[in-house]
Amino acid sequence: MPKILVIEDDRDMVAAIRMPLEANGYEVLTAATGEEGLQKVKEVEPD
Repeated sequence: MPKILVIEDDRDMVAAIRMPLEANGYEVLTAATGEEGLQKVKEVEPD
């Protein structure tokens, strides 16, 4: 399953982005800050 990392601090926006991606077979990872996003990129290596 392809992984996508969404970096966004607005929870409603994250939900709006996550739902259609997951419905189309993507694993959605999230981070609320750029720093957190960079750390997740190192840990999970999104596609």
